Amino acid sequence: MDTISIGADGYYHPASDDQVAQLIKRANAERLKVRVRGSGHSIKYAIFTDHFRDGEGDKDGIDILLDQLNFTGTDQKVRIDKAKNEVRVKAGCHLGYDPYDPAGVSNLVNSLLYQLDQEGLAVPDVGGIIHQAVGGFLATGSSGGSLMGAFGDQLVGLRLIDGTGEIHKLRRDQPQNDLFLAAGVSMGLFGIITEATFKLVPKFNIIGEQTTTTLDGCTIDLFGEGSGGKPSLEEFLRQTRYARLMWWPQNKVERMVVWKARDMNDSDYNAQTGSAERFKANPYEEFPVFGDSDIPAESGSEDIAEGIAGLFYSVAGNWHRLLAKLQPSFIVRVFLNIVGWLYPGHILPAVIKAFVPLDTDLDPITHQPSGPQKFWDVWWHGLPMDNDIDDKLVPTDFTEIWIPISKMAEVMRKLRDFYRETGYAATGSYSCELYSAKASDFWMSPSYGGDVFRVDVFWFGYNEGNPATDYYPQFWNLLTKDFDCRFHWGKHMPINPDYLAKQYPKWKEFMALREKMDPNQIFVTEYWRDRLGIEPYTLKQPLVPLKPEKTMSKPAKTIYYFGFYMILEVVLLLWSPAFLMKLAGIDPSDAVWLRLIGGIVAGLTIYYFSISLRQIRALYPIPVYERTAVFLTALALYLFDHAALAVLMVGIVDFLGAMWTLWALKSEAKK
Repeated sequence: MDTISIGADGYYHPASDDQVAQLIKRANAERLKVRVRGSGHSIKYAIFTDHFRDGEGDKDGIDILLDQLNFTGTDQKVRIDKAKNEVRVKAGCHLGYDPYDPAGVSNLVNSLLYQLDQEGLAVPDVGGIIHQAVGGFLATGSSGGSLMGAFGDQLVGLRLIDGTGEIHKLRRDQPQNDLFLAAGVSMGLFGIITEATFKLVPKFNIIGEQTTTTLDGCTIDLFGEGSGGKPSLEEFLRQTRYARLMWWPQNKVERMVVWKARDMNDSDYNAQTGSAERFKANPYEEFPVFGDSDIPAESGSEDIAEGIAGLFYSVAGNWHRLLAKLQPSFIVRVFLNIVGWLYPGHILPAVIKAFVPLDTDLDPITHQPSGPQKFWDVWWHGLPMDNDIDDKLVPTDFTEIWIPISKMAEVMRKLRDFYRETGYAATGSYSCELYSAKASDFWMSPSYGGDVFRVDVFWFGYNEGNPATDYYPQFWNLLTKDFDCRFHWGKHMPINPDYLAKQYPKWKEFMALREKMDPNQIFVTEYWRDRLGIEPYTLKQPLVPLKPEKTMSKPAKTIYYFGFYMILEVVLLLWSPAFLMKLAGIDPSDAVWLRLIGGIVAGLTIYYFSISLRQIRALYPIPVYERTAVFLTALALYLFDHAALAVLMVGIVDFLGAMWTLWALKSEAKK
């Protein structure tokens, strides 16, 4: 048997079950830890061995990617049996396209859901994101947003290699299926899942709408048992095939975004949708597009909106650190402190309202009501409604709290009162996602034994600090005190194994099987030891401390501050082109070109903030050349093409900014 070596990326890439077993046996012999990376969608401590580093691996561990694990003699990870309506899929296969796949293997065509659809088949529900690998999605107990169907319900078989290297073939329909029910959601602690088998349903299309209202204006009784012709939230979720709510609880905002959908019926097809055979999808758009359809989503307008939102949250979430780093003058510091004081109560609400307009708000360009948004789509593309969000532009951390659905109204009232009483410290700048999940028979599924209500508290990934210590504990303390809470195994969760043990009826049986399946604890990292209280229990939490920041240089400050002026330009170009066109004397029919320029300026803005915050000194002169070029162009247009004075003024501002950076560069050079 050939020895498998570590790859240049720090991972081992086994190509067969035998090679997986070989790595497990080596780990036992050398006392190494073993973990498997899927899409990396969970928090990193839940995924990797204790000391893993990208590109380096872990000298005390074996971190595995299953990208090379295919069916024997092929490059395929999916085998569909249409006669049985079943699919066998290798655990390293991604549900959908994973743009961040470190192996570079994932694409749309080789994804599980796309291949099922091409064969006229489907699964009844998927999560809001489908970047995940099959093995990781199962191991963490992940779920979609429906009480009428669940991805895990379709699982009928598993192939798993335990901590001794033994291969287990497990089936749901086996007379003694305890191991199947324990291994289905086992966080990688029983062994390595290498293959799964699912029951399938015929493919389908979905149709739905998204509404954005105030809390009082919502068509659901969000905090009660149902009144005034409105269903309670529990009734709504039980009656709606697929649903997701996004709650913006900030002071002066308090908005609820309700996404709902159902399978399309014959009566839903018309000239606009096309027939089921010649379907014309109208996909859901999570971020606003600009105006009617001048800049459609596929041209990148959603990316522009995401980039602006990400930039805004990056600055807001690192405000104190930036102030310490910039060390501004007294006057500038006073001004920035005033901005910081105004942010929670005035600036933040205005920005959220711009990105999350009410259905009754008029679009600033079309002057028509903003919503509701109607959509219809194929199942695998429409159900994962958050899948197009760029994790680099708008990275998001979660804690996902699962609570018995019968307690939903109480939980909602508790959260509402907590948000209002605690203010910005609780609401933060982000939203809170509300979902349901169908009861599961897997022992360690957070929905084991009953339907649940899920509260997903968001944290912007580029914020300073650590949400597990700085933000989430207030929600954990609030809800665990009065309710039986479970937590998504792949997201942030408290270290309280005694509390968790009381929430899972099969906890002791699971732990006993875990010890049998992994007697030498090769799959148990310090992270999982702490969360589950696995002996020897150390109660340690591996955290990466923030590195001390260096003071930003003068040239970097000039570029950084000028970036805020560019944000203003972007907002005006994209959202209020009519105002600028009037100043510049431009024909209103040319608005699309101003918005296109706005997109280009948005890209430059991100570039300006990137080089200034990262202090890439070699690139500091480029903004000088770029802004000088803008000035010379504006001057030429004013002198020779009779452009309006406003055009020249834009050029002059850019020229002054260029001279400011040039002065700072020369001043620094003298020192």
